[in-house]
Amino acid sequence: MLNKRQREFKKKMKEINRLKNQEYIHGSLAHNTYRGSKGKKPFFVLGGVVGGLVLTWNLYAAYTWFIPGTSHFPSIEALTGSHVEEEIHSYFVKAEEIESKLAYQVNYLTASAQHGPLDQETIQLVNQSLFLLSEQMVNGDERTSELEHYLNGQIDLIHQMLAVCSPTLDPEKLNTILTRYNQNLLNKSFILISILEKEEMHYLIEDDGISYEYEEKSLW
Repeated sequence: MLNKRQREFKKKMKEINRLKNQEYIHGSLAHNTYRGSKGKKPFFVLGGVVGGLVLTWNLYAAYTWFIPGTSHFPSIEALTGSHVEEEIHSYFVKAEEIESKLAYQVNYLTASAQHGPLDQETIQLVNQSLFLLSEQMVNGDERTSELEHYLNGQIDLIHQMLAVCSPTLDPEKLNTILTRYNQNLLNKSFILISILEKEEMHYLIEDDGISYEYEEKSLW
């Protein structure tokens, strides 16, 4: 039988899955604005004109919730031209979604560790979630391999957290791993900038994150 913390965990994950087909995103993306850029017409112009969308990437987005989209990262390998920018944007959004779920796992296991070593049921729940997330982020495209490597590294650190929380709890080692996890969050901006520069996508470094511009093909 699941204890109270485990029931709350499963309830939260069911809520996330219930929302996965909705068409909007919560969190730092909620305040994004559509702005025309120099030499480009506004977004969603009829007649097949390509528009520009400016999106803010929040460095602290791992601590906010995003409504899940597709089950796996989109493949960029077969795309060319401006479709590449659109798919890189989709990959970025999916990465934030996965990272928000990883943050939930971290918060869940650290909160559980406040009461002592983790039991096997808790460890099994977290491991199952990590396995599913690792499957979702597989992309295999060189353009975004740095970001995929980063996410794999964060998952590995969560596995390390589990290891020091059972069968005995080592608070000092847990705090050391948490420090590394949070430091990686701060270093993520360099990975994003590297990808944007390689694809020659315009971006700005702002107080609340990185704003970048991508082109999206009109449906008409």
